[in-house]
Amino acid sequence: MILLEHVSKQYGLITALSEVSAQIDGGIVGLLGPNGAGKSTALKLVTGYLGPSSGRIRVLGHDPRQTSTRIAIGYLPEGAPLPPEATIREVLDFAAQARLGPRSDRCAAIAQLSERLDLGPLRDRSTDTLSKGQRRRVALAAALLGDPPVLILDEPTDGLDPNQRDEVHALIRHLAPTRTVLVSTHILDEAERLCDRALILAQGRLLADDTPTALARRSRHHNAVRIEFGPTADSRSIAARLSALPSVLQVEAAPGHRRLTALARPGQRPFADIASLAATECWAIEGLHLETGRLEDVFRALTSGEAVA
Repeated sequence: MILLEHVSKQYGLITALSEVSAQIDGGIVGLLGPNGAGKSTALKLVTGYLGPSSGRIRVLGHDPRQTSTRIAIGYLPEGAPLPPEATIREVLDFAAQARLGPRSDRCAAIAQLSERLDLGPLRDRSTDTLSKGQRRRVALAAALLGDPPVLILDEPTDGLDPNQRDEVHALIRHLAPTRTVLVSTHILDEAERLCDRALILAQGRLLADDTPTALARRSRHHNAVRIEFGPTADSRSIAARLSALPSVLQVEAAPGHRRLTALARPGQRPFADIASLAATECWAIEGLHLETGRLEDVFRALTSGEAVA
C-alpha cells in the first residue's frame, strides 16, 4: 500500500532523507530514529504534504499529492496542531465534512470516536484549553474519521498517561488488520509492544528493516543470561567462574545491584552451562533469566554508527 523508491528530500543544502526505499503492505510498521533522523519528513512525504526531491512515492498505487489519495490517508501530524479557539465539536465536525461529505453517518462517526477516545465530556471546550494529551486524542480522532485504509501517525501517544497509551495501542491494534498503519515513535518499548515491523532511520538513511524481535536478536544481549544473587554470594568469584566458561564472552556487573549478566559468544547458548555450574558450586542465586536480546542495543549501535550482527 505504501511504496518508497530511492526517495530523497533536501531543504536547501540540508539532506533530510537520502535514497530511502521501502514497501509496506499492511500491519503496523514503526518508524524509529533519533531526533533529526528524518522521521517526520518521511511521514510528510507519504501523506503528500511534501514532495520528494528525487525518487518515487506511491500510496494505494497513486501519488499521495493527489486529492483522491489524500482522502484515503488518516494523518496525525507531529505536535497534533489544532485551530485555536475552535471547540472539539467544531474540529471533528470540520474533519468529518472534509472526509465524509454529506453522509448521514457523520454524527454517528464523531460520537463513536469521541466515546472511544474519552472526548465526550470535553466536546464543547476550545482546543487552546486542552492539555497536551487531550489535544493528541482530538487530532487522533480527526485522523480516524472516515475509516481511512492508510493511517500515518506521528508520535500518537506523546503526552498520554500510561492508561491512555494502552487504550491508543488497543485502538491501533483493533484497526490494523484491515489497513496499513505507519507509526513514528521514539519509545522503543512502544515499538516492541505495538509494531509488526520496524524501520530504523539515522541521518536520513534507512539502516534497518525487520521485525522488532529479529532486530533485538542482533543485540549483544541475545542469549545472554542474567544472574540475580543473594546478599551472601561472592559476586567477584561468581563473575570470574562465569568468565572462564567457553560459551561466555564477558560478564557485566550492574553497580549497586546484586546482578550479573553473562554475554554469549556468537552462536553459543550458555544458559545450560551456567545453570549446571551454579548447581555444582551451590551459589546463593535467586534467579537465572535468559535474555532474547534488546532492541535498544541495536538502535543505539546503528544510530551511532557501530557495527551490529
